[in-house]
This record gives sequence, structure tokens and C-alpha cells, in this order.
Amino acid sequence: MKPRLFCLGDSFVDWPIPKYHWTYYLSNHYEVIKLGKLGADNYSIIFQLGLLDDYVDGDRIVIMFTDAGRLPRRYYGERKEQYLNIPYKSPPFYKDGKFAEKLDYLRSVEGDNWVNGVRENDIKFLKKLQIWLDKYKPIYLTWSEQFHQSTADFVTLIQVTSNADEKNGEALDFHPGPMGCYEIYKTLHNLLTINDSIVEFEYEHKKKDIL
Repeated sequence: MKPRLFCLGDSFVDWPIPKYHWTYYLSNHYEVIKLGKLGADNYSIIFQLGLLDDYVDGDRIVIMFTDAGRLPRRYYGERKEQYLNIPYKSPPFYKDGKFAEKLDYLRSVEGDNWVNGVRENDIKFLKKLQIWLDKYKPIYLTWSEQFHQSTADFVTLIQVTSNADEKNGEALDFHPGPMGCYEIYKTLHNLLTINDSIVEFEYEHKKKDIL
């Protein structure tokens, strides 16, 4: 029986493109349990820890933190039926565009606060997770340069090619592409100190509408 790997985070964990996601490669070494959710903010990601089963020897955790200023998506209200070809720009994506614009402003302020020290207690709390979750030997990642500015001493920054870069899926899809996912897998193979050999890269170029 394979040990379990719990993957927490945002859409970098919970995204259907490409087929050979980084969690797919890790499933060669672990029973992968994805707890991450599309659009999750960092507070929600922390609360995903509440979904963990009782610890079993060999269990590991990977936490993919998101942008420092991201607010819960539920605050933005109902989405528009038509995405207007700009699914990654929040205000036009929601019916109450003016309120969404205000929330985007607050998101910017929160991001600045993360860097300028106002949210220092948040950072100290995150560092303590390594102590509280010691038996899991947690691995911390982020795709956000802003988040990484204040957490570089214990969080690994992930910068890989996106679906857009690799022309896989929609032109605005900044999530890891096939090669990007493979690079994340190789990084985690090292950070998790996996004894098995690295599996070979697999590729499937398949266009698919964003959910």
C-alpha cells in the first residue's frame, strides 16, 4: 500500500488541464488526496487541514499557497453567465462589477500589507505550521512572488511554464502546462525525498474549455 500525500491549495492543485497534472506524476509514489479548491484564498487553504484523516505513519502534506492578497471568492457574489472572454479578471467576471472592483482594491491593499509587515503575525503563524504538523513533514510551495517575498525562508517559489506558454488550452490560462507540471513534480520528488526513480514525462495536447 502506498503512503498518502495530501495536497492543499488553490487551483494549482484543483485544475483539470493538463491531463498529466503534477499530482498525476506523484500518484506513482503516493495515494494522492487532493484537498485544494479552485479560487481558494490562504485562510481557506489553512482550513483545508481540517479535512485531513487521522495520521497514518508515512503520510505527507504539500501546501500550495496562493496570492498574498487574495480574498475569498464567495465575497464577490454571483458570476455572470457570460465570461466576456476575460475569465481571469475578477470585476467583469461578476454581476456586481462595482463591488468586485472594491474587493479587488482591498486585495491589492492586503497584498501590500503582506510585504510591508502589517501581517507579520500571519507569517509567524504559518511558520509554526511546520512545528504543529511535524509528523507530516509538510512541504510549502507558492506560485505567488508577492507571497514568497515574506516567506522565502520556508516556502519554495514555483515558476514554471503555463498552459498559455505551452499553448495548451485557453490563451489566458496561467496554470502550469504539461511541461510546467512535470517541473513541479520533479521539484517535489526532491523535496519529498522520494526513493523511487523519477517517472518519465507524458504529454497530451488537448484543448479544453475552462470550467
